[in-house]
Amino acid sequence: MKKVNIETKKKVKASVSRLTTFDEHLDKRYGRMGSAKRNEFEIKAKAFAIGEIKGEELRLASMTQEQLAEKAK
Repeated sequence: MKKVNIETKKKVKASVSRLTTFDEHLDKRYGRMGSAKRNEFEIKAKAFAIGEIKGEELRLASMTQEQLAEKAK
């Protein structure tokens, strides 16, 4: 087993202490939950996710959006 020197351990520990959570990243970039900018981001993110799920389901069903629209009438 390879030994890790003390300086390397200190560098790793310092790097880990600078890590942020995804929520902290979003707070910094888009503001806290409830702010206008964050709400706009959340809406767009959810719309994107729904679109991806819908696209995957259409692919699995071998359907186009037009075929889905016809079925939905």
